[in-house]
Amino acid sequence: MVEGRFISKEIYRSYQIGVALFTLLLLLSAWNSGNNILYLAFAITLSFIVVGEIFGNYNLVGAKVYILAPDQVVRGENGNFWFRIENTRKIFPYFGVNVELLIKNPTG
Repeated sequence: MVEGRFISKEIYRSYQIGVALFTLLLLLSAWNSGNNILYLAFAITLSFIVVGEIFGNYNLVGAKVYILAPDQVVRGENGNFWFRIENTRKIFPYFGVNVELLIKNPTG
């Protein structure tokens, strides 16, 4: 059994740039017009961005990944690998988890 952990990697999300520009546009228009509804819309969109980032980063805290491999794999044959994700948190489950196996040196 091989034990692993999640590696945080930068994920480029193009929709966040659009939401950030929309939020900035709301702030500028609220500032110029003095309209309280625009300030409220700005606060709501900014809170969506902040809460989404906080929950997105918290989702994988404390996850343990186990890779169960067969004892022997012969070249040219298919080998089955099983992944087990252990939840070490007490309350919240994990959601939206993708597991990828990256083999760096397949000829070795």
